[in-house]
Formats: sequence, structure tokens, C-alpha cells
Amino acid sequence: LQGMAIASIAGGFLPSGPFLSFPIALTLYHTGAGLPQLVAFITGWSVYALFRVMVWEIPIMGSRFVIIRLGASLILPMVAGILAGMLFQMF
Repeated sequence: LQGMAIASIAGGFLPSGPFLSFPIALTLYHTGAGLPQLVAFITGWSVYALFRVMVWEIPIMGSRFVIIRLGASLILPMVAGILAGMLFQMF
């Protein structure tokens, strides 16, 4: 769980598009990262994306919307990582 939390936060802070984040995830996989952590990393990157929040969401939608959206999706990368781990064991 600690690894998934760290991966979720790291994914959220990664200021890039898919052309950088997916190769980073692949490199982490080849260096021994677990599948649940990688799913949490990619999900954190796609859900949190703090650089996109600051550049696009806050100026366009307002800070109240952003706080509600981030609060509602706070646990999503952890849930996705746990479910990925369960599915990986099943198949």
C-alpha cells in the first residue's frame, strides 16, 4: 500500500504527457516495480496531473471545482492498484 501511495503521488507530480509517462512506467516495470504500483502510478498521472490542474482547471473551472474534483478522486489510484493486484492474481 505504501508503494501504491508513493506511485500515485509521483504520477500526479509528473509534468508530462503520455509520451514520457508510459515509458517511465515501462522502465519502472523492468526495474522490478509491481503491477499494482504501476497501475497506481499511471492512474495518479491521469487523475491528479497537478500541472494540468494549475494550468487549465483552476483558471477555467475555478478552485472550488478543482478541490471538489480532487477530493472525490483522491482514492482512485489506490483502488485501481488494489483491483489490478487482485486481477493479476486471478489471471
